[in-house]
Amino acid sequence: MMDKLCFTSEIIGDKYSTDPDSAGKSRKFYAKYWENTLSPNCTDYSTAGKAIYRGDTTISFNTIAGSVLRLVMTADMPQGSFARLQAIQSSELITDDLKRQFTEFQKLYHSLANFLPLPDDKWHRHTNMNTAKGASAAYHDFPDLFYQAVHDQVFGGPNAVVTEPVFTTNKSLAYFKRFNGQWCQFVEQNYLQDFFTDDTYNEFIRLAPTDTDIVLYRARKVVTPMDRENGMAYAQYFLTTAMTILNNRASRLADSKK
Repeated sequence: MMDKLCFTSEIIGDKYSTDPDSAGKSRKFYAKYWENTLSPNCTDYSTAGKAIYRGDTTISFNTIAGSVLRLVMTADMPQGSFARLQAIQSSELITDDLKRQFTEFQKLYHSLANFLPLPDDKWHRHTNMNTAKGASAAYHDFPDLFYQAVHDQVFGGPNAVVTEPVFTTNKSLAYFKRFNGQWCQFVEQNYLQDFFTDDTYNEFIRLAPTDTDIVLYRARKVVTPMDRENGMAYAQYFLTTAMTILNNRASRLADSKK
């Protein structure tokens, strides 16, 4: 039996992978929790490019951290979550409360509660489903945008139009078939229920910014005080919402194997 702490504790890279979502402990997690849906074999969740499936970190830390650092006009963007957290902690323009939230989320975001396996199949160069979610301007690594695309394009019925190429690779098509064309099965067998406001999984809890929220994906020459206030308020909303979702998912994962 695993308790909630097992799913909220930080996972670090190891001899299997420097990426926490592909580390040995993560692979064992996928093999256990997706044994009937995908595969019970840890080797099927191995290093990118060598496996059927690849771990994905569902809610990104770096997207929101990068935006906040651009709001305070950081000259050179630090690489990696820990370096960005350090830059946030050292800024005099970021409140102590927001710094505390970033610290809490940085520990939680590399936990099993934030991981799930996706098919590892490239449609162009180095782009698999994992990297498409993270790098595409259509999603910016926001799970509600990415999984809305999955809902609409893959589970949208006979008239659905697929515009995301990574959904059409051989491994991706085989992956989606495992859910029998049922969106509810996809959500429940991936333990994604806590990303929704309703029991039919049609309304996502919003993580992505609205048209009025300020999120900076690139540096601006000028950031006004109003931009900064808006962007910080959105960051606080994002972090509060993300941590609530992941703590709820951790409880769900723990309860599912009792």
